[in-house]
Amino acid sequence: MPLAIAIAPLWLAASVPAPQAAPPGPKVGLAFNAVMSRGEEGFLASMREQVQMGTEAMALSLNWKEIETGPGMFDLKKIDDNLGLARFVGAEPYVTIKIINTTAREVPTDLQEQAWDSPVMIARFQEFLRAILPRFGNRVKALSIANEADIYFADKADELDGFMRLYRATKSTLKTSAPDLPIGVTTTWEGISTRKSICQTLQQESEFLFLTYYAVRPDYSLQPNTEVRKHLAEMAAFTGTKPWVLQEFGQPASPVLGASDATQDAFLKETLRVLPEFAPRLKAAVYFSQVDFSPELVTALKTYYGAQDPRFAAFLGSLGLRDATGKARPGLRTLREFLRSRQSPDQ
Repeated sequence: MPLAIAIAPLWLAASVPAPQAAPPGPKVGLAFNAVMSRGEEGFLASMREQVQMGTEAMALSLNWKEIETGPGMFDLKKIDDNLGLARFVGAEPYVTIKIINTTAREVPTDLQEQAWDSPVMIARFQEFLRAILPRFGNRVKALSIANEADIYFADKADELDGFMRLYRATKSTLKTSAPDLPIGVTTTWEGISTRKSICQTLQQESEFLFLTYYAVRPDYSLQPNTEVRKHLAEMAAFTGTKPWVLQEFGQPASPVLGASDATQDAFLKETLRVLPEFAPRLKAAVYFSQVDFSPELVTALKTYYGAQDPRFAAFLGSLGLRDATGKARPGLRTLREFLRSRQSPDQ
C-alpha cells in the first residue's frame, strides 16, 4: 500500500515503555499516520494515541531511492526516525524496503534502466543493505524487500527471473551482515489464487512471509465477514511451515462501496476474534490504517498506481479508523479495547 510517512525525531527526548510479557496470539498493531492538515499537532496526537492504545507491532516502510541520495551516499536518519517511532510506541517493527511498491519500481534514479540482476544493480543494493543493516540492531523482526510484488510482476513477468537473482544475492548479503534477520517479499492475499504461480515463485525462497489482506472483491465491494477465517486459513496454508505477518489488513468504510463505519467495525471485530487461531506461525497483524488519506493524497496515489476508477479512490480514502478530519470511527474503540484487554494490570 501507499507511501511511507516521514517520521520526525520527536521521540528522542521521551521515555520508552518497558518490555512486558507477551500476550497470547499474534502481536496486533495499527499503521501509523496522522491528519495531514494538522501538521505537527496531528503527528503528536497520532503518536500519543498509539502509545495509549498499546500498539504491539508496526509495519515500517523504507524507500531505497529516498535513503540513497546519491551513489554511495545514505541518509540514515530516515531509518533511525522510523525505528525510533516503533521503539517509542513499544511496538515490534517489521520492515519493508519497497524496491517494488505494488505497481511501481522504486530504485535510485540512476538505476532505473538497469535490469534487476545486472551486476551494477546487485552491487548497489548490497552496498545499500550493508549501510543500513547496522541501524536495525536486533530490533527488526523480519525484512521484506518488495511490497505487493505479485501485482507488479503480473504485468512484467519477463522481469521475474532477474528479480529472483537479485533476491538470492540479497539473501547472501544478509547471511553475512545480519544472519539472524529473516527475509521475505510481500505478496497479496488475492494473489494466492489469482496470481498463484507468481506468488509461489516469489515466496519459495523466503524465510518469512509478508502478506497484505483487504477483504474486498475486485470491484472493491465487501467480502462477507463469514469468509474472514477462510481467507486467513488460505494464507496460513500458502505459508506452509514458515512464519508470517499480516503487514496490512483492512476494509474500507465508504458508502460508495456499500460499506459503512459499522461494516468496517464488524470486519475488524471478526478478524481480531479469529487471529489467535493462526498463532504461533502468524507473528503479527497490522491494521491499515490509523487515519484516512486526505483527498489530495488519494488523488496523487490514483496517479501513482495508475488507477482512475472512482471506486478505487473510495477504497483507498476510507481505510482509516479515523476519517481524514480526525473523527473516530467505531473500529478505533474496538481496536483500543482489544489491545487494552491484552495489557498486564500494571501497564
